[in-house]
Amino acid sequence: MNPGQPLSLLYDMLDSAERILRLLDGVAKETFLEPANIVIQDAVSYRLVIIGEAAASLLAKHPEFCLQHPEVPWKGARAMRNFIIHDYMNIDLERIWETTAVSIPELAALLKPLL
Repeated sequence: MNPGQPLSLLYDMLDSAERILRLLDGVAKETFLEPANIVIQDAVSYRLVIIGEAAASLLAKHPEFCLQHPEVPWKGARAMRNFIIHDYMNIDLERIWETTAVSIPELAALLKPLL
């Protein structure tokens, strides 16, 4: 796959979503939020950035593809990326957790049929 092509970007999104799900398998919210778990917090945040960057690329380079699949939250993924990147000093781990607990399983389920 060529980087920047829809399938490649979709794969990047799905791969990161699945990695997040594996990272958080069996991890309770309270455990995730503990300051000692900075490595897992950073790993999840990084994967959310990749998802958002791929979504932003799809929106910019392949808007017709995004319009054909409005069920995928392209803009929401991009917004989360922007939140993490631009407000890195004030990352709300509760927001990260809620995104991963609710949106990531849904996102993975939406992306699988597109690949």
